[in-house]
Amino acid sequence: MSLEELWNTLKNATDCKTLLKKHLTEEVYQQLKDRKTKFDGTLIHCIKSSGCNNLDGGCGIFASDPDAYEVFKEVLHPVIKDYHKVSEIKHSKPDFGDFNNLGFGDLDPSGDFIVSTRVRVGSSHASYGFPPMVNAEVS
Repeated sequence: MSLEELWNTLKNATDCKTLLKKHLTEEVYQQLKDRKTKFDGTLIHCIKSSGCNNLDGGCGIFASDPDAYEVFKEVLHPVIKDYHKVSEIKHSKPDFGDFNNLGFGDLDPSGDFIVSTRVRVGSSHASYGFPPMVNAEVS
């Protein structure tokens, strides 16, 4: 499906309540439709699966790769702010080499509450595409 077909599907979906539908206006679409990230990510990669093939989802858009946050900021930043209910996007530079620099201290000093944890990494992989871009040829 072409970007124009995806855009028309989203634009004409009367029962769609995704944040993508809310924030990807005609003006924003026109600004972004021809852009590409340095990883060759396009607006199609960001909106196809979550936004246009799943019109009943919540968010409707995923960054194709780390560069997409800047290249497609006209839609991604409003969606991120709306999703997280914040007025601005602030990211500190992560330092995974020193636990003391992660900024949250000891969350369970007695060891009574935290049994396990997980680390979710998204935009910190500066050299790799994200799931919308990953396929058998990209490794």
